[in-house]
Parts: sequence; C-alpha cells; structure tokens
Amino acid sequence: MIVGIDISKDWFDITWQDADQLKNQRFPYTEAGMVQLLEQLPAEAIYVMEATGTYHARLAVTLFEAGRKVSVVNALIIKRYAQMKLRRVKSDPADAALIMQFAQHEAPPLWAPASEEVQELQQAHGWLNDLITERTRLLNRQQAHAHRQT
Repeated sequence: MIVGIDISKDWFDITWQDADQLKNQRFPYTEAGMVQLLEQLPAEAIYVMEATGTYHARLAVTLFEAGRKVSVVNALIIKRYAQMKLRRVKSDPADAALIMQFAQHEAPPLWAPASEEVQELQQAHGWLNDLITERTRLLNRQQAHAHRQT
C-alpha cells in the first residue's frame, strides 16, 4: 500500500487505495495527528511526500522512527509529473492523490534522515546563509543612505 501525503502548516492530507477505491483523510499536523496516522494504517505501507522545506521533516522523521517506509520526493518532480498528466485540480486531497499515483508509477527511493553531524552542518550552513543575506541587506542600506547624503 502506498500512501500519498500532502503537508500543510496546520494539517496533512493522505490518500491511499483500498481495493479499487481511493480513500482520503485529513489529520491535524500535531503529535496526536501523527499518532493517529500510525495507528490507522498498516505498518507495511510506504508513505510518500514532497520535500516542503521544513514542513515535511517532522512527519518524515516520526514515520521513520516508528519503523515505517518513507519516501521524500523533490516538489519539482511532483509538479512536472502533474503537468505531464495535465492535472489542473489544485487541492490538498488531489495533491495527496497525485503524490500517491506518482509513487505507484515511479517507485521513488526510500528516505532516511541525515546523521546528526550532517544535520548540524546543514543547520550551520543555513545560519551562515542567513548572515550573508543580512550583511548584504545592511551594506545595500548603508550605500543607499550614503548616496542620499551626496
């Protein structure tokens, strides 16, 4: 069983196929919602979601740590798949169904979280990028102020 997951800030929608029927369900994006998901679907299910910056990480790690199979797919790949299928409907349940169908056809690789060391390096890299962006913003502001003085 493949479960497509569309993640939002406050909830996540899932779609899976039961016999010939598609089933959808929405869960709050809380600890209780994730526990409910784990309790409702079989352990052998494969959970597939888009990489959504920070939103997907908490659910992906929770599923992985519970011993579930997880696949995290680049959002651009899902977008191109939707374009190829000429999909125009844009809703969370429809997106979850599209992710599920993509996984059924393409069998994306399973995901595992990066080691703690890699996660720390990624976080430090993010902080460095934030500092560079802030420095550039301040330098531009300083130059604009100096230009107005002349």
